[in-house]
Parts: sequence; C-alpha cells; structure tokens
Amino acid sequence: MNSRFFKSSSWSFSAVVVRTFGALAVNKVFAAYLGTAGITLLAHFQNLMALFTLLPSEGVNRCIMKNWSDPQQTEQSKIKVFQSGFWITNVLVLLLFALYYWKKEYFFTGFIGEYSERQFLGFFMLAIVLLLFTHMFNAVILAKRDVKAFAFINFWGSAMVLGCSL
Repeated sequence: MNSRFFKSSSWSFSAVVVRTFGALAVNKVFAAYLGTAGITLLAHFQNLMALFTLLPSEGVNRCIMKNWSDPQQTEQSKIKVFQSGFWITNVLVLLLFALYYWKKEYFFTGFIGEYSERQFLGFFMLAIVLLLFTHMFNAVILAKRDVKAFAFINFWGSAMVLGCSL
C-alpha cells in the first residue's frame, strides 16, 4: 500500500468518520428517547433541511470551490465570487422560506409542539443559515486544501449537533 496516500488522506478520512459517528449518535439518541416515531420525525426534519440547503450547497458552494481552487484566479476575483455566492445563498433562502412558509402546514406542522410556531421557525431558520454558511466556508477551506481545518470544523460541528440533541 502507498503510505503517502494514507498520510495525505488521513484528515479527510477522520472528518468523514467523525461525521458518520455523529450521525449515528444522533440517530441513537432519537431512537432511545423517542422510539420509531422519533427516528421518523428526525428523517423528515433532515429532508426538510435538505430542501433549504441543497441548491446553495450543491450549486453555489461548488462554484465557490471551483473558482477558489483555480490558481489563475486573482484574490479580488475570488472575493467577488464569494460575495456573489453569499448574496445568491441569501436570496435562495428567503425565496425558499417564503415558499415553504406559504405551505407551512404541510412542511412544519409535525415539528411545532412544545414551541410556538414563531419560536420553532426562528430556531429553524437560524439553524439553516448557520448550516449554509458553514458549508460555504467549508467550500473555501477545501478549495485552499486545508483538510486539517476541515476535519476540526466537522468534529466540532458534529459534537455541537450531538450536544443539542441530548
């Protein structure tokens, strides 16, 4: 086996392992406290979050990563791409939230229980915004090939998600 390959990919492998164990731990917490209904609700919640994060993460962030990893791009050009991505992400989130809020009974009713509708939607939108901008900064970090920082961010992100679910 090629030891250079293992050395160069150890941090990315660590990041994937941490995210995997974090996801398994969150699933276990939901299963232990809420049973099968909790796992179903968690899956629905993750799908709901994906509706908000898919376009910005797969579209905008890939563009940012492509441009930031191009050595021929100037720093000014990279900053403009990042700023454009930032504003496009904001517009997409606002449009999607307006669309989903219009049909909020369909998308959000299963989650509003102990909190008021306003409280839940406030927490939800804050979580979506934080998640989107974490993904955006992760795209820049990966474009700069700083996999060690990427692994640490994923470790702390998984730890916070697990801590919030307890």
